[in-house]
Formats: sequence, C-alpha cells, structure tokens
Amino acid sequence: KRQALNIHNAYQDDRFNPEIDKQTNYRTRTILCTPILSSTGHVVGVIQMVNKKKGNYRTITNNAKKKKSDAKHHGYESCFESFS
Repeated sequence: KRQALNIHNAYQDDRFNPEIDKQTNYRTRTILCTPILSSTGHVVGVIQMVNKKKGNYRTITNNAKKKKSDAKHHGYESCFESFS
C-alpha cells in the first residue's frame, strides 16, 4: 500500500513471521518500516528498523541528534537495538 508501518508488538501482528527469531535466538518486539519509492512512484525497496530502545522518547532522540554521524556511527541508529 506504499505506507509506513509502525508495529508495536510484532508477535501480535499476523504479517510477522517468527521463524527467523527462532532460528537466530533473537526477539523482535517492534518494527518500523517504510517503502522506498522511485521518482516514478514504484517501490524499489524497504527501510526497516526493529526494537526501538526503551526509555524516554525525547531523551533518546535528542541524544541521537547530538551524535555525530560518520562512516561508523549514525546518530539515529542509537534509537534502535543492534543485531549483534
């Protein structure tokens, strides 16, 4: 449908497949995703972020905005858990 999705509980969403979590011993809680559109409006990909960090939203995002983005660190990545 070419719209962003903000899924607050992955396991309660029928579109979520828990098999990857089982195979990797990872626990997906939240999913934020949005389509990437070409200049002609065709879907060419999707950006997906999982497991927003718990805590005060304003504090987390303000700290992320203050972080310098470079090849190794990206400010808004600090709002989400890493896969490692």
